[in-house]
Amino acid sequence: MEIGRIGHAVAGALFAETLMSAALSGITAVIDLPGLSSVWATFLPLDLVVRALRTLFVRCTRTDGHHTTHHETTSRKDLTMYDRHNDRIHPVRRRLATLAGLTTLVLTTAGALGAAPAGATAGAVERGATTASVASVRAEATAADAALARTVKRIGLRRYEQAVVSLTGARTHTVRANNQARSLIGAPPTDPESDDPPGPPAVLAALRLDYRMSTGTVALFDGQSNADVIAALRSTLSSAQHRRDVVLADVVALPAEGDGADYGDGMADTLAIYDREVTAISNALDHHSLTAASRTGLSNALARAQATRDVVQAAFGGGER
Repeated sequence: MEIGRIGHAVAGALFAETLMSAALSGITAVIDLPGLSSVWATFLPLDLVVRALRTLFVRCTRTDGHHTTHHETTSRKDLTMYDRHNDRIHPVRRRLATLAGLTTLVLTTAGALGAAPAGATAGAVERGATTASVASVRAEATAADAALARTVKRIGLRRYEQAVVSLTGARTHTVRANNQARSLIGAPPTDPESDDPPGPPAVLAALRLDYRMSTGTVALFDGQSNADVIAALRSTLSSAQHRRDVVLADVVALPAEGDGADYGDGMADTLAIYDREVTAISNALDHHSLTAASRTGLSNALARAQATRDVVQAAFGGGER
């Protein structure tokens, strides 16, 4: 009997944790949509959302039959589901149903608002469902920079849960910027009064963003011991580097005497940022206070940065292709 009760509690806790993770992901998608960040910050502060969800999560995983008086329940002003008929917390299954409903609502809202052009998913961009442009790439870059700036502030305040949410936003916008830039490679001019294709400026905007994400996250590893933050930093760093490599591979594959000619000068001008990125990561490995996980992540990032630098140097080091 006791074993069955414990198993039920563990299963409930795992299920609730999964739902909470999904809910936070949905909230992240909504909060970090371009143009909505300030609105959500004003009317629904992120720390309140996280605290409320965590309170509900804790209540949903309690199966100890704890009895609570009506006075105690109302005085806490929390999200406890109170049964006034038998003066006890509801069974875990009812509470999980409520959490599932909350998660569905959040994800539905995120999905609806996420259809905005500047916030289209990477897959939709690649399928042509959203019209990418130089302006949309720059908008995603601006949103990614803002998310990274929020991360720096929140880490400084030791608000680690919020920092992870901000890093998720930075990562999402960086991926979108790169995917949109990639979809413009080889595209014809969109301005009838100009012969300039949109690919080169879009790619350059994405590559410069990748550099800022890389070096910006590297600096945040110093002295960081929170496992969730470290994991989010590693994911954001590797994501920016991997998406950059995909974009660069497409650019390098362009015929030098054809579409590739439009990229030569601009790409040559970016050579210095790859050297600076390698230097920044090397310095972090040599001088920062790092956990084992941070050191592993930065070592992997250094290898990727060096490989990318070599590819770009070989393709565009002469200034002309």
